[in-house]
Amino acid sequence: TIQMPNRVLTSNRFDNNIETTRVRRETNLIKQQFIYPHAIEEIKSIPNGECGLFFFQHIELLNAFVEVVNGLGIDFVVVHGKTSGKVRAEAFKKIANAEVRVGILTCRTSGTGLNLAPGATRVYFMELPWTPSEITQSESRAHRQGQIHPVKSVWYVAPSSYDIILLRKLQNKLE
Repeated sequence: TIQMPNRVLTSNRFDNNIETTRVRRETNLIKQQFIYPHAIEEIKSIPNGECGLFFFQHIELLNAFVEVVNGLGIDFVVVHGKTSGKVRAEAFKKIANAEVRVGILTCRTSGTGLNLAPGATRVYFMELPWTPSEITQSESRAHRQGQIHPVKSVWYVAPSSYDIILLRKLQNKLE
């Protein structure tokens, strides 16, 4: 059983996709209070000449993070499903060349088929994806031929939240 504000959820209620999405969004709104401060410190620690990739699943949460990062006064790019092909290409080039310190991305639009090395050196999952392959593919954007830096990967998991159930499901899929 997972305790969340004003309700108790059990894993058997997560069979409904609409309910699952709603609960994940609630979880992530709670995570913003605890994880964003750490993410901001991480952003501040990214050295010049390197870029951190921050992956999201939901556009609402991505947009909320954009507002936070916008207040930091650093260069960053954003890529999601509504980003045009031309803007995406420019953004990916800036990440690969470390012309920006942060890339705020969705796994579905930026998680496969790209070489963002050597600029991308850090990968942060602000929300856990549904499948292990999304994690592997997203991390592989930085672990590519030409990478000259060590690559750091961070999964942000909120205790006592839906993240715990999703983490167990991801681990079971890996076994």
